[in-house]
Formats: sequence, C-alpha cells, structure tokens
Amino acid sequence: MNESKVLKAIQGSSNIVKLIENIPSGFVESQAKQEKLHIEYAMAIECLPGGELSLNMFKVGKYPGFVAHFFFVQIVKAINHMH
Repeated sequence: MNESKVLKAIQGSSNIVKLIENIPSGFVESQAKQEKLHIEYAMAIECLPGGELSLNMFKVGKYPGFVAHFFFVQIVKAINHMH
C-alpha cells in the first residue's frame, strides 16, 4: 500500500495532515526552474505552519515538558485514529 492510499484511508482526524489531491504520474511544470519534471506520483497536502516535527526537534533540541506533552498527545491521538 503506498503513502497516498494510507493517507486517504486515515483522513478525518485533526491530528492527520489533510490530503487535498492525488496527482498521477507524468510531467509537471516547475515554475521556479521553468522546466518540466517527471513524477511517479505526487500528493497535494494541506500547508501546515511550523514545518516537520522531526526537523524542528533537531533544530530546537530538547523540548520543555509541557511542549513535549502537547506533541505526544497529538501523536497518540493520530495513532489511535489509525487503529
């Protein structure tokens, strides 16, 4: 099962990124580089402020307890939703 199928199957929780659209394989135009790029598949997902949690963790280092608790609760809710 690929990532887009899994993401589609687990939609509905506020702790899971929203899947906007699946984009089939083919060529897409890159406006930044003004060239065509070949893709196997792509997903359009909602834009979330703050970026990826893992990158944030490496940048920040150790979170204070209340911040770590906040993220932990969100992760547990997302996992609970998947099961």
